[in-house]
Amino acid sequence: MISQIKKLCKDKNNKDAYYGFIRALDEGKDYYFTKKDFDNLPIDEIEIGLRVAFTTNEKDSGQRFATNIKIIKDQAAENNEQSLSDDKPLKNKIDAQDYQALLIKSVQQIKYIDEPLAFEDSVFNLLKVIGLNKIFQFDRDNQAGKADGFFIIENLAVMYDCTLQKNFESFKEEQIENYINKLNPKAQLTFNIKKMTVESPLKNPING
Repeated sequence: MISQIKKLCKDKNNKDAYYGFIRALDEGKDYYFTKKDFDNLPIDEIEIGLRVAFTTNEKDSGQRFATNIKIIKDQAAENNEQSLSDDKPLKNKIDAQDYQALLIKSVQQIKYIDEPLAFEDSVFNLLKVIGLNKIFQFDRDNQAGKADGFFIIENLAVMYDCTLQKNFESFKEEQIENYINKLNPKAQLTFNIKKMTVESPLKNPING
């Protein structure tokens, strides 16, 4: 499974040890881990929000824990660094037709994404590309069971939720009902949102 480090703590009884939790992608409990599950990497090499691949486990008591945790490197960044270090000159001229073709091709790549968090971020970027400037992602802390974000068009606020489930209508039925109840005309909603370049959550009140 692939997810992100949600919480990281030093062990009070052992300065060289640590423990933490990896964010669950469903509505279940997060996955507990310790230093030994992370190949004994020092805590300085780990941070909250780090994308990792891991093996999921669950005890009879229902506690979830992660083993065989591996850091996922940003392949796109590595490729970009490699291209910048290349001695060959970069092609810096492109006409409108070529740009349109590249844009369409890049948008179509979203259908090949099978990792939930990457899909959420890609949908967010796609909605911005098509012209939705007033769009916000919800903070992923305690996001389970909630929408992924919302966007504003004039006086209309639209909540949206991403899923890779093929049977999304039945899978999200109860969740959609919850959204409808939250959007009751008498309700006032306060959302914790995040920006791609800002880590601290902002609060943005929206009147239903």
